[in-house]
Order: sequence, then C-alpha cells, then structure tokens
Amino acid sequence: MVSKKPLVFRDIFIAWFSVIMVYLAFVYIPLFIFGQETVVTMSLPFVVAMDSVDIRWLAFNRQTMFFGISSIGFMLIFNAVMLWMISQIMQKLFSRLHVKSAWWIMIFSLIGYTAGLFIPNQVWTNTLILLNRGAQVYFMLMIPVTVYIYGIVIKRKVTNDERKSSL
Repeated sequence: MVSKKPLVFRDIFIAWFSVIMVYLAFVYIPLFIFGQETVVTMSLPFVVAMDSVDIRWLAFNRQTMFFGISSIGFMLIFNAVMLWMISQIMQKLFSRLHVKSAWWIMIFSLIGYTAGLFIPNQVWTNTLILLNRGAQVYFMLMIPVTVYIYGIVIKRKVTNDERKSSL
C-alpha cells in the first residue's frame, strides 16, 4: 500500500516539531514547578506536577485526567497499527497457511494480554521499559544500516545485470 500523496518535508517537519515540543513540555514542566533537586527524587514527576497545578477553567476536573485519556487514545491507535503491521508480516511469512489477518491479530492480542498478566509490580515494569529502550536503540541503528547494505547489494546486482545485458 503506497500513499498517492507525495511525502513533503514540511509535513514531516511539522510532525517532528510537534512531538519534540510535547516531549520538552513533559520534561520541563516538572522542572519549572519543583526544581531539579526535587524532580530527581520523584518517580512520576509530570503526573505530580499536573496534580499540583489547580486549574478551574479546564473542562476536566484534573489535568491528569486529560493526559490519561489522551494517553489511552494514543495507545489504542498505536496498538491497532502495531497489530495490523504484525498481521501483515505474518501473512507474508506464512502465506501458505492461508490464515486471515484477523486471526493473527487475535493471536498476538492474546499473547500480549497473557504477557501483561505476568507483570507483578512497578519495579518489573521499569525493568521491562529499560529492556525495551535497549531494543529500540538497537533497531534504530540496525534497520537503517541493514537497509543501506541491502540498497548497495541491489545496486550492484542491477549494475552487474546491466553489464551482462550490454555484452
């Protein structure tokens, strides 16, 4: 599935800039309210900062409620896209089985739910997040390198095929 609209740098830049601004807000709001010495001792400084600010004009009673609802909405969209991508990959890997993508989505949803039931406490969750960060850094480095090497191999193959066809 290829998009019919060409990718424009301005669109990517706007999305990138928006994400960076939200990230910086999550980092600096607690720093501005409590200071660095206090923020270092907190486990969830952004949530504490949002609880400490009393804003009566907000549509919700608490700003953390808005943050929580936004986070849940984002995670629903993220999980839907992730499960769709997994189902597409599994269909291509096991195309001989002729299994619908809905079955792959149900299988991996069940695996994720079952894995979530075995998380005993917050400390274990933090350990899993640290392991996830390591995997993300690994893939952020390895996928571009692999694509680059694959591109070089394909380019050499094309030039070799062109040389053979010209002889």
